[in-house]
Amino acid sequence: MNSVEMKTLIKIIVLCIALFIFSPFIFGVLGIVFKGILWLIIGIVIIITLSIMYFKYKIKKG
Repeated sequence: MNSVEMKTLIKIIVLCIALFIFSPFIFGVLGIVFKGILWLIIGIVIIITLSIMYFKYKIKKG
């Protein structure tokens, strides 16, 4: 895994944490529903990103 991919992943995680902290102030009650959907999307994106990185790494080694 190169440093560019790591930096991108860190940026995504920081953005997610910021959204998680500030979403109640922005959306109120709707924020709870939005947050659930947001975390679902974030989870899927992170899993896909990590699996792509993992396969790239395995291909490079193998």
